[in-house]
Amino acid sequence: MEKALQWKETTSWIFKSVLLFSLSNVLAAVLKIVAVLMTLGKAASSNSITDVAESAKSGLDTIDTIETICTIAVLAGYVLFFIYIGKLRTLVHNNDENAVAKIRTAFILNMVAAVLSFLPLISIIGLIVNVVAWFILLGAYARLRDSQTFPEMARRGMRKLHTAMILTLIGGIIGIIPLIGFIGSILTFIAFIMTITGWKKLSDSEAPVC
Repeated sequence: MEKALQWKETTSWIFKSVLLFSLSNVLAAVLKIVAVLMTLGKAASSNSITDVAESAKSGLDTIDTIETICTIAVLAGYVLFFIYIGKLRTLVHNNDENAVAKIRTAFILNMVAAVLSFLPLISIIGLIVNVVAWFILLGAYARLRDSQTFPEMARRGMRKLHTAMILTLIGGIIGIIPLIGFIGSILTFIAFIMTITGWKKLSDSEAPVC
């Protein structure tokens, strides 16, 4: 009974953390668009250059505030994810510990790659780290998807996550092709939804019988 409660709490927080860092990025993009539109509206209705300048400054300040809040939310989401994915490793069957550990490692590498991408000269290293993380994560999802000791509902979630990663890759490639780039955006959006629902299935699963 105690393990079942720990499983529910841990998987629930993993799902919440994924929602937090995933939706925070989306929310930031939407709010910035709204802030820009509102700023343009105020500028258009202004009667002097001073008012236009003040509207522009106010808009930039709003965008900076949005970015700061959303960045904090994303970091909080990742911290929670790292904490609870580590706890999940202690709750799964021995056969699945390594795969869960690889998920955590891959997410850490993704964060490292994100930081390196902003640094001059060594941004290419960030790309390489990101590719390595992608393969590690894809392999971990596949391992858990096929595991007979991982809960059935959780395996379905891993299947969705595995498929979502492949769709994201395909969508990214198609997205740079002229005329059909919009198809890539559609695939990426589908992958995003599948990622959310995949982690939700993990949170809806029952604790494994070890």
